[in-house]
Amino acid sequence: MMSSVCKDPFRLCFPVALFFAFYACILWIGFALFDIGEYPGTRHAELFIGGFILFSILGFLETAIPRFTQTDFAKKRDIIMLVILTFLAVLSTIFNQEKVFWVANLLGHLQLFFFAFSRFRNRKSNPPYTFVFVGLGLVLGLIGSLIVTTSLFINLSWENASKLGKVLYYDGLPMALIFGVGGRLIPGILGHTQIVNKQRQIYERPISFLDTIPLSLYLMGILFIFGLSFDFFGKIVIAYIFKSIVIAFIGFKYWRVHEDPSESKWHGHIIRASCCFMMIATWTVVVFPDYALSIRHLIYISGYSLMTFLVAGRVVLAHSKQANMELEKRVFPYGVIGFIFILAALTRASAELVENSFIFHLGYAGLMFLIGLLIWTLVFAKKILEF
Repeated sequence: MMSSVCKDPFRLCFPVALFFAFYACILWIGFALFDIGEYPGTRHAELFIGGFILFSILGFLETAIPRFTQTDFAKKRDIIMLVILTFLAVLSTIFNQEKVFWVANLLGHLQLFFFAFSRFRNRKSNPPYTFVFVGLGLVLGLIGSLIVTTSLFINLSWENASKLGKVLYYDGLPMALIFGVGGRLIPGILGHTQIVNKQRQIYERPISFLDTIPLSLYLMGILFIFGLSFDFFGKIVIAYIFKSIVIAFIGFKYWRVHEDPSESKWHGHIIRASCCFMMIATWTVVVFPDYALSIRHLIYISGYSLMTFLVAGRVVLAHSKQANMELEKRVFPYGVIGFIFILAALTRASAELVENSFIFHLGYAGLMFLIGLLIWTLVFAKKILEF
């Protein structure tokens, strides 16, 4: 069992990620539909990004990085550290200990950063050059979690410190990782082999990794940082203009959203839809900044969350004992899951338009998210636990 987890850490991390997603959904459903508990506004954001997204990232990257760099799989000490982090994060959530939760979060980012750095330093081959955004995401996540955690223990003289940490963590981390991982993985899933082959001809050469990165990606990284900076200063329109330029560049150049997938798979169609919703939502914020919080949930639910489930599904199928990708061609589960998550995103994004039932809309969105989550879990749980 230990050797299996060392080779595929997602078998430990994905179930933990699912726990946080379930917990966050139940908080909203309980409050909005049954008047149970307190308003979970910031709490559910912590659970989704600091729990569900973080442990999904840990599982995917600690499984993928050794393969992309042709280095050692996770060591026993790495897995022991993940187990400790899991207990800290889960127990702190159950007993509502916010400080312990963020300490576990910070330790998780430290563990992932050093895991990735040590393997990148000892690499036998370069990772895909879009992974420069993965590195950026890891740095943003580490700095963001450090600032937020520190602000909980120390009364920082700079009152906006926590705000900066959350901008880097909630927006910078997941979007950068989608650009980085998705820049290589999404064109492969959608069957755009010409994009994948062109990338491999560059990054597989025995040269410095920095020399493989196109100048355009350096420019996009700078624009992305500008976008986060303006977001911090409350300049939402300018922030999302920068973000929209970056996501449009990635979307058209690497994801090829304007082209039909080469293979007719529901998995690919839903990934393409998720990419399109992220692109549309960023520009919609520019046009309707007064509704920014609600519109952002199109990015959070139909973008970050749905994309996470789709990529996780590919990882699970690819590493199952009987690797069979035929499931990706079926309307169930992928078409059904995609429809449910997109409907949940639209329900949440439109909640402010229905003033008399705003809270109920949040509960309905949480309920739909929970249904999609249950379907994904029922389909993939057994395959995840194939030790």
